[in-house]
Amino acid sequence: MRKRLLSLALSASLVSAASAPPATADCCDDFWSCLATIATGGLSCKEQQAATVDGTKKLIAAVEAARSGFSRTSDDAVERIKDDVSSAGGSLKGDLQTSLDDIEKAESDTQLAVRQKPSPPAGAAGATTPDDPPADPARVAAGLQRALEWVQAARNDAETKQAPTVRAKANEAEQAVQKNEPPARKIVEEQVLNPLGAVRKSLEDVLVKVPNPFDMSSMTKSVDAEIKRIQARAPTAFEMMGKQLSSDAQSRLVAGQKALDDVRKQAVDTRKAADLARRLAGSGRKSDLGELEELTGTPPPGTAVPAPGGAPTGTAKAPAGSSFATAAAQKARGTIKAARLRAQDLAAGLASQWNATRKVLAVGPVPVTPAMQTLVADDLTKRFAGKSYPDARKAQQQLLDEAQVKFANDPKTLAAVERYLQAQTSPMLSTAAAPVRK
Repeated sequence: MRKRLLSLALSASLVSAASAPPATADCCDDFWSCLATIATGGLSCKEQQAATVDGTKKLIAAVEAARSGFSRTSDDAVERIKDDVSSAGGSLKGDLQTSLDDIEKAESDTQLAVRQKPSPPAGAAGATTPDDPPADPARVAAGLQRALEWVQAARNDAETKQAPTVRAKANEAEQAVQKNEPPARKIVEEQVLNPLGAVRKSLEDVLVKVPNPFDMSSMTKSVDAEIKRIQARAPTAFEMMGKQLSSDAQSRLVAGQKALDDVRKQAVDTRKAADLARRLAGSGRKSDLGELEELTGTPPPGTAVPAPGGAPTGTAKAPAGSSFATAAAQKARGTIKAARLRAQDLAAGLASQWNATRKVLAVGPVPVTPAMQTLVADDLTKRFAGKSYPDARKAQQQLLDEAQVKFANDPKTLAAVERYLQAQTSPMLSTAAAPVRK
């Protein structure tokens, strides 16, 4: 049964082939197209040309989609890093102001403690104990005054040294991103976007040339090599772009963060000094005075009061606060990683599209069939049949002139067609009627 079905199918296909126009062969259906196919050894084929045009258009669309995707990925990464650096700089400045406000409040509270009269150590129930005797009032007053000067020195140090550094480094970080944006973008342009533009140009050239048969193997190899280079370079290019954009800004944010941490510590130390001063002013106890002097120091009269940074060992340390520089660096790494992965996916998608479509650009010559040869031979015979020698020469020249017009944009095909016409029509001239002699 199966053999019978196959036999029927084969018979049907033969009948169909026999009833079709003898010269179509899927490649040519008129004199000139078949002539070009024969003359070029099968390089000229209308069906292949149509497939090439369709495939090339799809490739151009894929290249443009990839290029657009790479551009968006670049834009998104740049804007995200710029926003994160700007946000980190703003956070540095905001946290700095909070710490400065805390130091100012500590100074105000310490001033209140200085103006407050200490409670009498004796006669106040529970004010002192044998283990915690009252301190000398003069020493208490001196300790409070020293604490105020210590806090004031801390405020001055924070406002004139650390605060300008924090603000300057935050501003420099944003400026560094702005400065490095053009060279960072240039990395992606040179490594990815410009090569994609070259690929598109090559494919557009195919659309211009494909109506005239030509060997596309060298162009195919060139495009294939370029797409492979893009696929290899794209992820690294985006990583390089991100680092170029963010590295200088990160170093400035780190410097600003260090200065901010110093101000934070001063805020904590001055707050503690203010609390101890208020407690001492209220109790007058020797133990409270000792804690305050341990924090602020007890320099001899006339000696400059040390700022919190130079306080004795045991000075309170600032609790670990948010590191805006670290957070910005982590965000930058995340942005760079995401851009790298996106670039990798885009390049892989383009390579896949290329591998699926490149076959239409790498087709070999089609077989020259007897049907093609018959169509061309019959047409030439009709053109020269019964003509005198002068008329045959004229017909030959008309063919050559028409070929010049039809294949003006493809010198190689024109040369092949001219050689073929010369070879086929020369015997016809020799058999044409000789010119009449008078």
